[in-house]
Amino acid sequence: MSAPTGTVTLVFTGIENSGELWERLGAAFEPVLALHQRAIREALAARGGYEVKVEGDAFMLSFARATEAMQFAQEAQEGLARQPWPASTGEIRVRMGVRTGVPICAPDPAGRMDCFGPVVNRAARIAAAAHGGQILISEAARAAAREALEINRRVYGDAHPSVATGLANMAATASANGDLSEAERLHREALAMRRRILGERHADVGRSLAGLAMVLCEKRAYGEAEPLIREGLEILRGALGDRHPDLALPLSELGAVLRAT
Repeated sequence: MSAPTGTVTLVFTGIENSGELWERLGAAFEPVLALHQRAIREALAARGGYEVKVEGDAFMLSFARATEAMQFAQEAQEGLARQPWPASTGEIRVRMGVRTGVPICAPDPAGRMDCFGPVVNRAARIAAAAHGGQILISEAARAAAREALEINRRVYGDAHPSVATGLANMAATASANGDLSEAERLHREALAMRRRILGERHADVGRSLAGLAMVLCEKRAYGEAEPLIREGLEILRGALGDRHPDLALPLSELGAVLRAT
């Protein structure tokens, strides 16, 4: 993945109370940190993001599109919640901040692209203001996602795969901000559009079913979520095969539903 430049969306992450955990656990914290880094990098790879740098427990990441950054943040939090954290730490909670802007970009001494300047400083401050498990998103990042959706509506009309994708991205943004009712509404709109224009067995229909089900799980509507996850998994398997990475998240969510019920 090459480093995006120009207008990018930065994501800063950091483990809540990491200093205290290092002091208390010493070297025993290292495998916990490795679990955390693996979960972040898996979500990063799935969304095509760029790892600018990692310092201790803190990541600085860059995305060409705000929507991908926000989907990464949501999926990374979900992935972190599924990790087998040891009893010595309990669940590790990670704060995240998302900001869109134009940082100064230049190669570091090792040749990797680095970012710095006021945009980077503001993104770091957004992350610092979050608590563990929370995603704080700047107004610029939310506006970028809304603008992308509106451009697609103007270009393609109200019934096009790109518009449905924009709706799904806005749903992820709403979910990251804790607005679950709005996230559910947007997911349902995207699902209906995809069914209408792509057909019942398209992979994107399966993705919409899984996304809607995950929001319902957050609302603890497990009885409604379970059949949607199962239907989504059936469609994804038929469209993509049994070993596609897009099955991992809904399979994990199904396990969480079964444990909760």
